[in-house]
Amino acid sequence: MFEQLCEAKLPGMTICHRVDDSLIKDVIAHGCLRPPTAKRVIQLVAAAEDAGAENACRS
Repeated sequence: MFEQLCEAKLPGMTICHRVDDSLIKDVIAHGCLRPPTAKRVIQLVAAAEDAGAENACRS
């Protein structure tokens, strides 16, 4: 479904998923976004950009 939406709204864009389920599990377990978890999110986005991503979406 996500790919279909991207194709409709972002034609020609290559989509690459980078997922770390442990990030949301850590937020839920601690009831907030802690600095170490925020750092991991930033590192994940940076890795996507290093791989050539022009836009990184964080959810």
